[in-house]
Amino acid sequence: MKSFIKRHKLEITISIVLVLYVIILQVTKVYSPITYFLGIEVPTTGTTRAWLQLIQGRIREAFQFNALFLLAPAIAFAYYQLAFKNNKRYTIPLIIFSFIYLIYGIIRNL
Repeated sequence: MKSFIKRHKLEITISIVLVLYVIILQVTKVYSPITYFLGIEVPTTGTTRAWLQLIQGRIREAFQFNALFLLAPAIAFAYYQLAFKNNKRYTIPLIIFSFIYLIYGIIRNL
């Protein structure tokens, strides 16, 4: 019987890298390296602030921060299913969501 760590090595490695990335960003106050270094807003900029506004009942302000913030849970779920559960039926939805975010990011930066 394999140990838990051996069975979940990929998930543990990805989780550690993501936690370290978030800690580094919080310490340096660089919340988006692409925006910081290139001056281009990424399509996900404002998603957290939009969710906070929605939770507070400020729907209009939420959509002003990021119009696609409601897609974030669907993208996270589809990515999780594809990456960790190897569920191939989420490939097409993930490609569609990514394309929508790409177009939104281009329009947002014009």
